Amino acid sequence: MKESVQRFLVTKVLALPAKVLGHSDISLTPSDQTGERKHSQNGTGNETDSVTWNFLSFQRQLANLLFELGCTSSALQIFEELEMWEDAVICYERAGQHGKAEEILRRELEKKETPALYCLLGDVLKDHQYYDKAWELSRHRSARAQRSKGLLHLRNREFRECVECFERSVQINPMQLGVWFSLGCAYIALEGYEGAAKAFQRCVTLEPDNAEAWNNLSTAYIRLKQKIKAFRTLQEALKCNYEHWQIWENYLLTSTDVGEFSEAIKAYHRLMDLREKYKDTQVLAILVRAVVDGLADRAGEVSSGLKGKLQELLGRVTSRVTNDGAIWRLYAQLYGNGENDSGEDIEKSLQYLTKAHKCEIQSSDWEKDVSSFKEVVKGAIEIAHVAIKCSKNKSNRQEALQILSSARLNLRGLSSKAKQLFIDVASNEVHSEIADEVTAMDNMIAELQELSNQLRDQC
Repeated sequence: MKESVQRFLVTKVLALPAKVLGHSDISLTPSDQTGERKHSQNGTGNETDSVTWNFLSFQRQLANLLFELGCTSSALQIFEELEMWEDAVICYERAGQHGKAEEILRRELEKKETPALYCLLGDVLKDHQYYDKAWELSRHRSARAQRSKGLLHLRNREFRECVECFERSVQINPMQLGVWFSLGCAYIALEGYEGAAKAFQRCVTLEPDNAEAWNNLSTAYIRLKQKIKAFRTLQEALKCNYEHWQIWENYLLTSTDVGEFSEAIKAYHRLMDLREKYKDTQVLAILVRAVVDGLADRAGEVSSGLKGKLQELLGRVTSRVTNDGAIWRLYAQLYGNGENDSGEDIEKSLQYLTKAHKCEIQSSDWEKDVSSFKEVVKGAIEIAHVAIKCSKNKSNRQEALQILSSARLNLRGLSSKAKQLFIDVASNEVHSEIADEVTAMDNMIAELQELSNQLRDQC
């Protein structure tokens, strides 16, 4: 870009959504247990044994399916019949029967201590000592123990300890999507953006359609000042999820920041599709400035060519957000603020400046604050100047008179109000801090009156 239109960019981190982490990252689901313990199969080739094994396998799969469907009681019954106590514990946990789950675990631990049982006991009691016991018992080979310990630290917002545990877990088993995602979020909380970028890169490698991971990767890139990479990763995020308004908002901010103004306009439209009264005045101000001043976009193209698209966008915005004076002023600015030679543009500028002025005087307490009052006066005088230009373009003298009369009455009301609110009782004069504005209004009122008289003489 030839001229910077940088904005302090803060993208939203989409942290720890349930559909990414999943139940298995908080406590093991029954299906996860198969990787934590061995099931015996005698392998004699006996047909009866084979049938029995197939039946047990079917029962186990049925129980897992019932659990996933939320039929916890039915799944629990099958697990207990099969004496699959670790899976039964998870069912009791889901049902909120923590005491029963602890009872079964302690009973099974008396028979044989295993890392998986200690991890489950840690899940039930939310106690680090049982994960540590599982870690030692596994001879530092249990990814599950470090994962669960890390999640407990994460719940307690102990991010540094959380990162240490997750790093150990993924070193043992690098295929844990949820752990990589949680690790990335923990790194962002610690402002360790290089670590966050690495973690979210692994997420999108394991699951290329993970929109949240792509979004959070872009956040890490933003913090690392790699904004073009952030822009591209957000494009990948939107391919995965076209309906997520927060990703679209991040895309809007990043597009604006890197000078992809056409994409920013597209993103703003999409946000209005998703959130009816969405507005970001700062982004609109940057886009209007880019178009009006003819700034170059990221590709080096002059942005003036986007004027029609931006007018369409502001038309849509103002049709939904009707009470924001700043947006109406931007709309007027896009039409030249009455300073160009197009009669149509001058008329539209007058229309939008008038709407902006009405929004400003409808806000509370502007009359009591001198600086706010002066801003309103400044806007009214600007309207009067544009009204004069607009009246000169009118072939119908009555329309021209009406435009001048409206501007004059507006200024007269403000002048009277100023003389009432900001009068020095002792000298019976207007306070010096607003005297110049009052004089300017009175002079403009006289000029408008003179122009109106001239038009009447011509009738």
